[in-house]
This record gives sequence, structure tokens and C-alpha cells, in this order.
Amino acid sequence: MTIALAVWRKPALLLGFEIWLEKRKFQLVAVRFGWSQLICVIMPSIWTARTIGMKIYIERGWYGMMKIIFIEGVSGVGKSTTTQKLHDKLCDMGFCVDRYREFDFPNPIDFYCTAYLKIDEYEGILAEYNELVDVIKNNTVVADGVRLVRYYNNKTPLFPEPLLDVLRKSEFCWLPTNLIPLHEYTRVYKSVWERFVQDTKNQFDYMIFDGSLIHHPINDMTRMYNATHKQIAHHLNTLIKAVGSFDPQIVYLSSDDITERLRKAHISRKQSEPTEEQILFWTKRKQMDMAVMKQLSIPCNIYDITQENWDEHINLMLDNCIK
Repeated sequence: MTIALAVWRKPALLLGFEIWLEKRKFQLVAVRFGWSQLICVIMPSIWTARTIGMKIYIERGWYGMMKIIFIEGVSGVGKSTTTQKLHDKLCDMGFCVDRYREFDFPNPIDFYCTAYLKIDEYEGILAEYNELVDVIKNNTVVADGVRLVRYYNNKTPLFPEPLLDVLRKSEFCWLPTNLIPLHEYTRVYKSVWERFVQDTKNQFDYMIFDGSLIHHPINDMTRMYNATHKQIAHHLNTLIKAVGSFDPQIVYLSSDDITERLRKAHISRKQSEPTEEQILFWTKRKQMDMAVMKQLSIPCNIYDITQENWDEHINLMLDNCIK
């Protein structure tokens, strides 16, 4: 065990003591002594430490501690399941964790059924549908120079007609009627991710996102722009840089048998058997993912889940997350 002391420029609030270190990796313990604030960073040699120490609760406020984990992989490999399992394991260890699975409506950095509106278009809609102003604003994501309005929560429409149709015609990334240029698509995403960093600060120890960095953006960029590997890598690296202060990590789930993974996923989702076309699409898509990941600015941790040895992989993920 190593112990380091350093002066902390932000005030800490000492709330209580408790003998509690069961499966908890201490990252920060702060104590107030009169007018001086000290940080004691304790790093056990193994995170599965037994009850051997004292926990001191403090007010959050040290910017830069939070980490973001992106769970990626093609359809059917278990991204949503892994997201939930990793979330639960980290919570059991005492960490404060938030997670967003695929199609979770409140996801702050990923979109589906979302309208792209310039400021004057947005203000025009607010004026025309003044009885819905509060609902519109509550479902608005702010980006530089534009407003993104979510108009569906999963399969539930958030607005009545004719406003719903107006928003559909301004779709941002899912089969849009009026396609914006690729550079604008990247610029808007970058703005949203930067605002997310500003707004989130240090609310959690970890945030876990299902498919928000690689899976969904590549779907959009290939479908809408027929983007090259280089263009896709540029977009993803732009997003990685935007959240760089949160030490982003990529967990990529890989399988040697795409057909079997799709078949099991379709059964679980009560869908029909995957077609040859779907199998070919996701096989090629995995090849594209691998090629793009080689061009990313951060390393990707690839886990072969062909044998479905989930417990082993979850433990490896935990070790990589908290080291």
C-alpha cells in the first residue's frame, strides 16, 4: 500500500467515520484540519481489500476523477448485458456509477429520433406552439448555434401532430430528410459532448455508455454519408478528445461466431432468425470496427466472448477500470 499527501485547493466537508473498506478501492480521502485541507490518496495493491481501514465521507468536488467507459461491439455480442453487469459490480464495490444502455432516452451524448434545428427555426417553433413551450424546452439539447429536440421516448411520441411531423422532417441522424454536411454533424456532436463534460463535472466515479462512441456513430456515418475509415476515425477522435478529462476507456466485445451471437440475440429479443444479409452486414461491420479502432487516439481493450466466459471477462474489465 502506498500513501501520498497533497494540498487540496477545494474545501472538503468531513461528514463522518466508518470502518468500511470491503471491496472498495480508496481513491480519495480528505480531512479538514482547521484552515488547512489535506488529501490522503490510498491505493491498495489489490482492489479486493478486506475490511482493514477507515472510510471518511466528503463532499464531491475534485474535478477530473470521473472515468467514462464505452461498451462497444456489433449487434448481439452482449453490450447492454455487460453494461449492466459492470455497473452492478462497481456499485457493489462502493463506487458511484451511472449507466446508459442502448436507446435509453436520457442519454446525454447519444441520439435517436432527435430534430436538428437552427436557432431561428427553434425560436419559430416555440412561438408557433407556445402551449408546448415547456415540453419542448425540457426535451431540448443545447449545442453551439443549434438546438436538438428529442421527439420520441423509445416508441412513445413526446409531441402531438402537427408538431411531431415538423420535428420528424428535421431529423438529425436517423434517416434524415434533410441531410446536414458531415463536418456539421461532427461539429454538433463535439459541442454536445463538450457541454456534457462541463455539466457533469464529478458527479460520479464512473459513467458507462452502451454503444455511444463506436456502434451508433458508425451506423449513422456509413448509412448517411458512406464515410471512409479515415472520416469515421476523425469523428470518433474528436469525441474522444472532447471527453479526454474523464479518462475515456473502450471495452470492445468480440466474437469469432457472429452468426451464433446474432441467433441468440434474436431469440432473446423474440425476433425472427437473422437473415444471411444481416449476418453478412454485421460480419463486415466488425471488420470495419477493427480497422477504425486502430486509428483511434486511445487503446481499445478487446474481449473475446465467443466462449461466453462472462465472469472472467467482467473481472478483467474491473481490473482495467480501476487500476
